[in-house]
Amino acid sequence: MIIESFYLTQDGGVDRLSELTDLSLDEIEQLVGRFRKNHYRFAGKLKGEVLVKACGQVVVRHHFSKKIIWEE
Repeated sequence: MIIESFYLTQDGGVDRLSELTDLSLDEIEQLVGRFRKNHYRFAGKLKGEVLVKACGQVVVRHHFSKKIIWEE
């Protein structure tokens, strides 16, 4: 069961993921990448969706295809 879900484009999203996983900003960026600089809405922001399961597992997945990129 999923107890928390957020996108890295949301305010505080990257900080929350870092809090949950102890991953640095550089590590997160390497995993998910950034939107291109001329993207109409999310220019330069980190891509990705984060799910936190009831068991404590954290999953990072692709923002569009929902493919799992990283899990702990």
